[in-house]
Formats: sequence, C-alpha cells, structure tokens
Amino acid sequence: MHRWIALAAILFTASSALPAPADDRMDCYRQRIMSACEWLARKGNPEDQYSFGLYHVERRDYANAWKWFHSAAVQGYGIAQVALGGMYEEGKFVPQDYVQAYKWFSLSASGDQTFTIEDRNNVIKSRDLVESKMTPAQSVEAQTFVREWKPK
Repeated sequence: MHRWIALAAILFTASSALPAPADDRMDCYRQRIMSACEWLARKGNPEDQYSFGLYHVERRDYANAWKWFHSAAVQGYGIAQVALGGMYEEGKFVPQDYVQAYKWFSLSASGDQTFTIEDRNNVIKSRDLVESKMTPAQSVEAQTFVREWKPK
C-alpha cells in the first residue's frame, strides 16, 4: 500500500509542474516514478527490488537488473530466484553457470509459496534440465549450497 501512496504523491507533484511539451512532461513523470521505485527498492522490499530489476531489463541495463534480482533473490523472493536461474542457465548478461542456475531454480521451487503447482513444476523441469548438463561434482556442490542456504 505504501508504494502506491508514494507514487501518487510523486504524480501529483509532477502534475503541478510548469507546463511543458507533452513528451517532456511524460519523461518527467517517468523519471519521478522511477526515482520513487528506486527509493522503494533501496528500502529492501524484495518485490520492489524485483520490479526495479525488470525496469533495468527493459532499459537493457543488465548489470543493474542482475543486481536488483539478486537483492530480491537472497531474501527468498521466488520469482527473482527464477530470473537469476534463467540468466545463469542461458548465459545471458552473466557467464553461463549451471551450478548457479541449479541453485536458484532449486531454492525457488522449494521456497516460494506463491507459485501455482504448474509454475513450481516448470521451475523443477528447468532445474532438472540444468542438472542433466552438470558434472557429478557440480551437482554435489549445488545441492550442498541449497541444503545450507538461508534467506538474508
């Protein structure tokens, strides 16, 4: 709820600015909204951090997308864990790393209570596919990490 109040306040403030051409005014609104989103993400809420990561994906700023996805994932936010798993599996925006992909997919499948059964099954399929590409030593490393992991 607090997020929407903050965004409404920013939009109200932006709407009272001096008249500007439509494109400039929209850019101003977007900048103010994104400033509010960044402020909320920095407060530590994993949902806000994940959302701000998506914003960076849209802007093709993948280093910051990874940063915000990771911030949410280490707190146990399942969809951010899936996003990291996918990044590592495909080697998009990060070096391909099946151990990391397995870790994040496993944590997401075992922890996020908001997933539907279908979503959870899809994450498990992704995890199992990644594991089929790993060496036995990598599999042990990843499984050990998952067993010992605790959200921050």
